[in-house]
Amino acid sequence: MSNGSNAHPVALQCKGWAVEEPAQEWSKDVMSLTDVTMPAPGPTQVRIKVHAAGINPVDWKRTMFPASGAGPGVAGHGLNGYKGMHHKPPHYPYPYIVGVDGAGEIESVGAKVTGLKVGDRVMFHSSLLDPFAGSLCEYAVLEGAVVSPIPSDGPKPISYVEAAAIPCATWTVYIALFDKLRIERGRSIFIDGASGGVGNSAVQLARNAGLYVFASCSPSNAEYVKGLGADVVLDYHEGSKMVDQILEATEGRGVDYYFAITNTDNAEEYTDALHFGGAVCLISGVLIPSSDVLFRRQLSVHYAFLNGLHGHPMTRPQLRIIGDQVSELYQKGAFTLQVEVLPFAEAATAMDRCATGKIGKGKLVVQVASP
Repeated sequence: MSNGSNAHPVALQCKGWAVEEPAQEWSKDVMSLTDVTMPAPGPTQVRIKVHAAGINPVDWKRTMFPASGAGPGVAGHGLNGYKGMHHKPPHYPYPYIVGVDGAGEIESVGAKVTGLKVGDRVMFHSSLLDPFAGSLCEYAVLEGAVVSPIPSDGPKPISYVEAAAIPCATWTVYIALFDKLRIERGRSIFIDGASGGVGNSAVQLARNAGLYVFASCSPSNAEYVKGLGADVVLDYHEGSKMVDQILEATEGRGVDYYFAITNTDNAEEYTDALHFGGAVCLISGVLIPSSDVLFRRQLSVHYAFLNGLHGHPMTRPQLRIIGDQVSELYQKGAFTLQVEVLPFAEAATAMDRCATGKIGKGKLVVQVASP
């Protein structure tokens, strides 16, 4: 079957937000709007005309990753964290295009791509190791296996802006809840950091799956998080007192699951909110216990790192599968999105707001192409 590919796709010129070299610290000046020569897609790749790009914390953090060495959440510090480990440190290329989340229309496809064709509406989460896969550009080149089609039918249409707000946050939540924690109806969960993009989806999907939800956030966001479906909203400023509040509310039993979204420094302490044999999932950092309490209480520790699925040809197709399943949940009303849209020219400002915590509720999305 033909995939509608261009006979011989060629490189094209476009505009994109790029980072030239590793930054010592975050500043919106580290990324600049520049001319980009976007390569033709390889045999297994697609080139996408990007319509919208989601903004995520990993985007501004990526600007400071060393060209060679440890990335986010490595046990230890820098290259020392890899001593004695089997895997070598990743190589982060520079210059590169910023942004991991995007949505758009396939412009050209490689000869070996299956299941996708020119003109398809798609959403994607790109690899941190690919310099031309960033979403804050008029075009992006990605492996076809990681691209998820935006449903063309169903009870609820999905716009490019909505699609761009989904992957990094909600696909990660899907992995954490359904693959790692393996949540079951009638159980309970503590979600730490519930008002941002990840927490927003986590509360809604946990509630939709029939869980009793304890969620932490700032007092100013308490009503918002309650409206998402949280049964009990806790003030994250209370720190370890939240554990006492959870134990009191559960008559000393504790919760079944703990989803650590924001403050992983307190993750070990917050596992005290779990009952014996409970499970915790982290999406950043590595939990290195200071004692054998996790062992003695038989607690399961899990990690959900969406970008890790890009690392091998056998795992890349899972991104499309996850994307398809999350899109179906969205169309069925399992979760909603709260999105603020900014123009392409203000992408650096949007990123700075993310880096400085001035997002408010939900997600920031940049409109790359005119709607």
